[in-house]
Amino acid sequence: MLTDSCALPAPRRRAAARLSAAHLALGGAVEAGIVADPIPAPIAKRVLTKALLFLAGALCLSNASGLTIGQIDDFEDGTTQGWTVGNGFNPNPPTNVATDGPNGVNDAFLRLTSSGTGSGGKLTAFNLLGQWAGNYAEAGITLITMDVRNAGASTLSLRLGFVDFTQPNSALINNFAISTNGITIDADNLWHSIEFSLLDLSATIGSVNGALESVDTLRIFHNSSPASPGPSIVAELGIDNITAVPLPAAFWLLGSGVVLVGVRARRRCDLTSGRNQS
Repeated sequence: MLTDSCALPAPRRRAAARLSAAHLALGGAVEAGIVADPIPAPIAKRVLTKALLFLAGALCLSNASGLTIGQIDDFEDGTTQGWTVGNGFNPNPPTNVATDGPNGVNDAFLRLTSSGTGSGGKLTAFNLLGQWAGNYAEAGITLITMDVRNAGASTLSLRLGFVDFTQPNSALINNFAISTNGITIDADNLWHSIEFSLLDLSATIGSVNGALESVDTLRIFHNSSPASPGPSIVAELGIDNITAVPLPAAFWLLGSGVVLVGVRARRRCDLTSGRNQS
């Protein structure tokens, strides 16, 4: 069912705004002549229809588990949005910081810290049976993007972990997949946008497909090796705008931009046809 963008929740409105920006950018390319020749009206109509269906699915539909393409944790509600470190024995739980995120003043973000020793010694956070649980394959999510800032003294190697438990709240794991290649974050205290491909995963228990089809927990952690848990480390990490993205991000934006190309191309063809008839 299509939904008026004004009625969408704030995260989806932000996703819609990003797509609108892509529309304008690609529209500018058309006006500049980068897209040189008009597309015949019948082809433009088919392209437009398919692109609209794509956008409807991307912005308004979700799979049965609740996972939604474009969903985002931006921490603007003052909470950790379900991100935790577990059973309460960790002395360094994630905290919500109200300002100094990627957008500066009054932009909230999530802060993770680790002491390098004891139960709070490892840099990690996870979201258990929350908004990140479900069937990623069914939802069409193949990327998770986020903004991060390494405010510590040591270089970090960030990875994602996808855990499928035998039962909710069970300690027994059916499938566990983690990032094969970590993303290096220098200790420069600057915000960086990064993306994790769900095509770059290795199974430590069971299979990658099994994990992605039944995720109970999404985990963010530091480890220079493709293994979990990670090592003890003294560290501080800021995280913001954790976003579920379908396909490579460039193709997602291209798919959204095709809508405007189709509209403009058809209009040009109609004008050309009118001139020829006159």
